[in-house]
Amino acid sequence: MKTKKNKMTILLATIGMVFISCQHYPKDEVGQAQATFDITRSVGAELYTPESFKQLQDLLDAALILVETQNSKFIKNFDKSRDKLNAVSEMAAKVSLEVQEKKNELKMEIELAFTDTRALLDENNQLVQTAPKGKEGAATLEEIKNDIQSLSGEVENADKIFQDGDFINTLEMINAAKQRLTSINAELKGAISKVTKGKIVG
Repeated sequence: MKTKKNKMTILLATIGMVFISCQHYPKDEVGQAQATFDITRSVGAELYTPESFKQLQDLLDAALILVETQNSKFIKNFDKSRDKLNAVSEMAAKVSLEVQEKKNELKMEIELAFTDTRALLDENNQLVQTAPKGKEGAATLEEIKNDIQSLSGEVENADKIFQDGDFINTLEMINAAKQRLTSINAELKGAISKVTKGKIVG
């Protein structure tokens, strides 16, 4: 009697082991996790939210390692692997949303920078007309005019990049142009102020 029970126990245990070992490889979950990860990369997560992207990449790598570890075993159990892969997909969706929010913030910052920079361009072009044109200042004034013209071209190039959706490089370009135009603005106002004060004293 005990022998029959023992044999039945062994048989049930064997069936259970075979059942567990025959768990299917989580192909769909792996594909979904990889696809959502690729989407975050395609929308620019690596550039706009690098820390979150790195965390997502680490999570995906860990999930894939866990899958392969289980797949190499005779008795396979992919339950934890599936949970981790699903976590990748969930996190990827959050990262994609974070990227969009970051892009919206940058877009607003860039649009404001363009407004300020174009205002500086207009003001500097007007100041050039009233700046002193003495012998000593003529060469400097011509150089300033050329700088303003060059910076105007840089602003237009930045606008093209902006329209293409490259917000990071756009912001870098427009801020550099704004900084240079601000310096020119101060230089022109300083020169005009000196002449004005000289006339008052005279």
